[in-house]
Amino acid sequence: MPPTPQAIKDYLHLKLTPYLTTGVFAQWLDELFEPTNKFGQVLALNLYIDLKTGAINESAVAKVLNNMVHNGNARTSFYQCVEDENNQPSCLCQHLSGQQQPGDDQYVRIMPFSSMVRFSCPSVTNEYTPEAEREVEENFYAADRAERFPLSLINARWRGRMDNVWVTSKAEFNEILSSDMTPNEKASRFRTRLGFYEYDTGRLIYFLYPASFNYDAFQPTSLDANTTCFFFVSKEMQLADTWGETCSLNPAFAGMKERVHRGFQGLTDDFETEIIGQVEAESADIDHLLNVAWSRVP
Repeated sequence: MPPTPQAIKDYLHLKLTPYLTTGVFAQWLDELFEPTNKFGQVLALNLYIDLKTGAINESAVAKVLNNMVHNGNARTSFYQCVEDENNQPSCLCQHLSGQQQPGDDQYVRIMPFSSMVRFSCPSVTNEYTPEAEREVEENFYAADRAERFPLSLINARWRGRMDNVWVTSKAEFNEILSSDMTPNEKASRFRTRLGFYEYDTGRLIYFLYPASFNYDAFQPTSLDANTTCFFFVSKEMQLADTWGETCSLNPAFAGMKERVHRGFQGLTDDFETEIIGQVEAESADIDHLLNVAWSRVP
């Protein structure tokens, strides 16, 4: 039987208070557990899972809390502090079980086409234009592969919203990609199973990593997430399975394997990329997110 919400609050108080210099911790934790704050409850459960299983240490969480500026929203206050460039080196890719190898698998990154446009076009920052999208599609996704630009021409830093990158398993990825679903159905299924919350328009693309890729990759913790990772749920590391697992937007479908690695500069021609399809709108099941978080509490 999982612990009660009060037992989790008591545990977090016990573990974190010796490292805290902030006076708002008790109020912050109470706000996370407000009945209507389901995303906040998930954050509290993630921290409990990570601390209870030894994925992160108390001082790492306390550092975020001590630097946090409370903006009236307990969850976003926490993650805005994690997102601060000065704090990321001590937060990201810090799972204490260390680097994990892909084994006989490979890594795949799935992301919106709009992210590829911003990544490959230095002139495109906050403004996303149809012209830039067409340019990127012509340069990197031409039907004739011989006409495509090499990916090594992209010198920008390979990262996500923060200086880390979320990847999934090629083996699981291929199960969907090789199915008889339409391209749009495949894109939508990836969106759902990866937990891309509130992503209801636009195209998804994928990047297949080279088999030789051996950059540090870790099971993600709650400190790898950010203000847009609503459907992230921590998972206890098992000896037989050192991957994390996403939380699907829909309880009808399982989550997918996930890991994170640190950002790095530019790509090589050993990477491969293709357009998957256009996502179709789908509502997320918030109660399912909370249920999955509770199911993973040790």
